[in-house]
Amino acid sequence: MEDYKFVVKNPTILNSTHSRKDFAKKLIIAISFLSVIFISLYMYHYYKVNFHLPFYIKNFKILNVKNSDINQIRKILDKYKGVPLKSLNLEKVYLEIKNIAWIKDVTIHKNFPSTLIVDIKEAKPVSIVSIKNKFYLLVDNYKLIKKFNNSYFNKGLYIITLENLNNFNKHKESLSSLISKIKKSNIQNISEIVMNKNLTIYTFKPNRKYIMDINNVDENIPKIKLLEKVRKLLSLKNRNFKTINLKYSNKIFIKL
Repeated sequence: MEDYKFVVKNPTILNSTHSRKDFAKKLIIAISFLSVIFISLYMYHYYKVNFHLPFYIKNFKILNVKNSDINQIRKILDKYKGVPLKSLNLEKVYLEIKNIAWIKDVTIHKNFPSTLIVDIKEAKPVSIVSIKNKFYLLVDNYKLIKKFNNSYFNKGLYIITLENLNNFNKHKESLSSLISKIKKSNIQNISEIVMNKNLTIYTFKPNRKYIMDINNVDENIPKIKLLEKVRKLLSLKNRNFKTINLKYSNKIFIKL
């Protein structure tokens, strides 16, 4: 006969073991709860410190500058160093930079925490303007540039002669439009355009001139195209003109 042993555990010991397991579970829960509270407090503090206190401008990144004076741009931007990036008036910075002669447009971005990105779009040369024996470069934002590279004289730009700056300011938009239309119309061999008082004088190579009304520059292109046809017909008969004057309404004066 086999002997069987019966083991009877002490109830006190069993209760003690269960108590320890319960305590461990409660401790883990408590630690987890405290961890959640600690992380939440940390995140709240981080948000409060980093997003409610201002970021100050320290750096500038200037893009796409070829002809503009970058030092002039930096001089404008340097005034805003130390200014809170969040409260910076972008429109004010935009207007200051756009006032620079070569600049046609500018896009400004805030790059947190401390950088301002300035993306430049430069104007394109339209013609060379002569005013009282001084030369300026006219760009397509209707501005005159005093200092420019002499190589522009060899790039096929028209030379426009004006009496004074007031004359330019009065007609600058129509003048830029006129140059654009001349290029599109494929009219060739223009060497100089003189805008004198109320007249526009177009000088063609080698030495012929068309005189027209300055106040109707938009009508000048079709007139020039017509006159070029007349010139070709005259040249077939060996009759070359020096000047055609259209400043009077309903009259054309041709000087042979």
